[in-house]
Amino acid sequence: MHKKLAKDGLVILAVNTDDPKDKKTRDNVIGVLQKTMHEKLAKDDPPPFPTANLNIEAEEYQKRFKVAGWPCVYVFNRDNLYVKKLPLWKGDDLIEDVDYDVIDKVVEEQLKKK
Repeated sequence: MHKKLAKDGLVILAVNTDDPKDKKTRDNVIGVLQKTMHEKLAKDDPPPFPTANLNIEAEEYQKRFKVAGWPCVYVFNRDNLYVKKLPLWKGDDLIEDVDYDVIDKVVEEQLKKK
């Protein structure tokens, strides 16, 4: 997605909450990024977009960001207004899970708006 749409204004920021010094965790994060990006990264190559590592306990980020866990995806428009968040929960019920085809469609619709 990044390769395809960065030229149109797409900005991606990956956020990880795991210990960046843990090799097993890093390999898992790279796997998630590969799935998200629909492309292969070498294990030692950084993603082609900013990646932040939060130093925060799971309970705290779940409370602050209103998520049950990762991965989750937020899409903002060109005016920095939130337009989509996945997964979508209502109480303890999962309404809509992370679906990268849905995210692709929402992002492409937002990029068409100038």
